[in-house]
Amino acid sequence: MLRTRILTTAVALPTVMAVIIFAPNWLFTWFIGALAAWGLYEVGAMTAARSLGRLVVLIAAGATPAGDLQTNDSGDTFAMVRDPWGIPLQLMRRRDPMI
Repeated sequence: MLRTRILTTAVALPTVMAVIIFAPNWLFTWFIGALAAWGLYEVGAMTAARSLGRLVVLIAAGATPAGDLQTNDSGDTFAMVRDPWGIPLQLMRRRDPMI
């Protein structure tokens, strides 16, 4: 189990960082959506929601957009989403990396 998680991290973390830093806005948006769907699938697997109907319910309960993808004056791109409980989250991609 730990070995699988370490291997997944070794592959996924550089990929996620590359998309966050270098991807165009449309690819970044699709990538975040795919990661959210993957996360919901993992939650479904952990909670034994293995039937199609249960997976559809989990996906329907996922984060919903709370606004359009926006770019501010300094070139940073951000989107607001709400989790299944209505708590707003802000996803941001900076034009110039902070680090």
